[in-house]
Amino acid sequence: MTNTLKHTPTGTHAKVRVSCSAETVAVDVTDDGPCPPHPEATPSGHGIPGMRERAAAYGGTLRAGPLPGGGWGVRTRLFLGSGGAATA
Repeated sequence: MTNTLKHTPTGTHAKVRVSCSAETVAVDVTDDGPCPPHPEATPSGHGIPGMRERAAAYGGTLRAGPLPGGGWGVRTRLFLGSGGAATA
């Protein structure tokens, strides 16, 4: 949500979907704003690379990129139980 607020113009709509199962927690964030020109270019280590690192620290995955119909999406999967690299 921070990236949506930071990188899209006023009037952009965002949706957040959280779903859980016995094995995973999934978080999907999509918006209908224009796509940033270089989403991976973050010299400070934050942004998408930082989100990927945080997901991986818990045995999860993160995919981010432009959506086929326009807008942007971030899909995160965190694996619960023995599938994760760390537990909290």
